[in-house]
Amino acid sequence: MDIISYIEEQLDNCRYMNAEKAEMSFEKDEWKISIIVKRKKAMKVYISGKIGETVPSKETIAKFMKAEDMLLAKGMEVFNPTTSGLGLHAESLAQKNGTTFWEEIVLLDIEELKKCDAIYMLEDFRRSDGAMSEYHYAKGAGKSMIFAYYHHAAEWLFAQYDKLCDQGREPLEPDYGEEPFETKQRYVRENINKIWLPLNGKREL
Repeated sequence: MDIISYIEEQLDNCRYMNAEKAEMSFEKDEWKISIIVKRKKAMKVYISGKIGETVPSKETIAKFMKAEDMLLAKGMEVFNPTTSGLGLHAESLAQKNGTTFWEEIVLLDIEELKKCDAIYMLEDFRRSDGAMSEYHYAKGAGKSMIFAYYHHAAEWLFAQYDKLCDQGREPLEPDYGEEPFETKQRYVRENINKIWLPLNGKREL
């Protein structure tokens, strides 16, 4: 790893980690670079994606655990709905209230999402009514959005750009001779790494 890549990786990780002060150093030949970052409380992230089972399968749990491990490695706190144990509580509430498991588990998960700072959308979230409910709640509540899939992150930024323009707020000053759509694309390029975080933790197109 070259020195620039190392610094970029460490600064990227700092966005989510929790410490009063973090110190990192890199030594190579006669160069020594230290990064000192003062940070507030770690970002707590809710993992959202397709589950579709009353009892999550091994494959589903493995998918969510992969996301959890990656987010923890970035220094975040994580809520993983597949290992939360809320399923049993949802079944109990459904029997007590004469409702369904799905009604209760959605409400319980939303309560946990309320406690989080951000939501991490797995690539398959659009194939789940429950995950879409979480997505819309997080969007409406102003939670930070993080996407595993590049195109979902880009779509979000395109929509945010249009929203800001509709509000009369210029998100980005156009370069000389730049077409409006080119300015929009540049806005996405400049902001994509803030909300795109692949499952492997590496942003590679």
